[in-house]
Amino acid sequence: MGTFAGLFQKAGSKIPEEKQAEFQERVEKLFQAGGMMELKKVELYDKEVCLIKKASIHEHGMDFFYNYFEDEIWENAGLSLENCHVWSGKIGWRQFRRVVVAAYVLETIYLDGPAIATVDGEPVTSGSVIGWLNHLFGEQYPFQVRDPWKLFEAIHEQGESGMENWDWEEIMCGVYGVIGYCEIEAVQNGTDAVLQKIEEWSGGEEEKRDKDKTNFFDCVRRLKKAVRSFREKGGEDGEEQLALILERLRVYYACKERPFRVNEEDENLKAVLFWAALSDAPAYVVKVLAEAYGKDFWELWDKVRDVAEKRRIWELLEDRQEAASIPTAEYLRVAQDDMIPFWKDDGHIRFSVELEQWFADLRGRYDHMMEAEPSVGEPLKWILEIMAYADKNYYLLFTFADFFEETLEHLTDRRYLALWSIYDAMIHDPEMEEAGRAASKVTLRRYMALVANRELREAVFGF
Repeated sequence: MGTFAGLFQKAGSKIPEEKQAEFQERVEKLFQAGGMMELKKVELYDKEVCLIKKASIHEHGMDFFYNYFEDEIWENAGLSLENCHVWSGKIGWRQFRRVVVAAYVLETIYLDGPAIATVDGEPVTSGSVIGWLNHLFGEQYPFQVRDPWKLFEAIHEQGESGMENWDWEEIMCGVYGVIGYCEIEAVQNGTDAVLQKIEEWSGGEEEKRDKDKTNFFDCVRRLKKAVRSFREKGGEDGEEQLALILERLRVYYACKERPFRVNEEDENLKAVLFWAALSDAPAYVVKVLAEAYGKDFWELWDKVRDVAEKRRIWELLEDRQEAASIPTAEYLRVAQDDMIPFWKDDGHIRFSVELEQWFADLRGRYDHMMEAEPSVGEPLKWILEIMAYADKNYYLLFTFADFFEETLEHLTDRRYLALWSIYDAMIHDPEMEEAGRAASKVTLRRYMALVANRELREAVFGF
């Protein structure tokens, strides 16, 4: 039981070697921006404490199980450098899940073959994932970056049980997705099902044709009529007719000339090839032929699959449906006030008035302590005792490793002692300690995030 994410990809597909470095760099940035943290244990003075730091790439890749925003531990997830692949165990249902799923979606973009991210075996279709990727990397990725037909074909080839019955209409997006969906619908349910679906989409009315672009819906209708006419009026027997059409289709799909000229004396055959070319849907074309000549689709498809490709589609995609950029807080569904570890003085993260007032109050407490000239006899032992007490009395309350290591370099610096003194007073406050209440935990986590973020600490405390 549990929620699992994964990736379906065509056998043999991989991330090209020249793109692997960029992919790894982006996965690391994605996991860090999404709040994935590594845990590190430290044992000194008979005290064992746990530190956190942003997950990063090590010798073999990335490996973590804690998400800062969710404040929860799940099964390990990460990135393998050996095969340049994202991996994960149980991912839950909140921020940990959303970040891991986004990493899988990113991988589908870099793979050189059909692929799609899945959660519990179902395809990931949310445009918000792509929107977050666009925000992180300054890209303009479209909603759908793969041909649904190519994905369906790979699933069929690999015999993946259940995946062929996905709701493919949910996956399609834009012209590319519509054509791919119609190919899948035709293969699964017949070409009449495609024509019926078209009627549903057009509200029962004939789709209006764009003056500058051929209407795909019109093409698939006319193609079926042309094949039927050729089958009925052609002089050759059925096998010869079919062989001739398949031969001509192979020539068309393999030809790199643009535009492709249909040079046929037989007007019926010419019409078939003309509408087949304009439909730009090879699998739909083959399904029409399979129905007209009583053949198995996959047997006919094997005769053209090595050359079949959509040749006109990218000319129709000048205005691809790009996913709008979605900031991290919006994608992860967290408040701006929870973004303290990631704050920079660039205006992207704006805290509430209440949080800004809390910062001002903390500065007042800090100034008061500095006036008292704080000093501690054994500062490291004292700090470890504070951390151990927090760990024992507050669930998953961690110190950031960077701040702890920075403190070790300034053990006698009164500024750091003042910050730790404020924390010490907080964790021993009776109201804070009461049953380790969630509100108290939030305050303590925000404080430790504040002092660990050097840029924000400079803005609040002056160093």
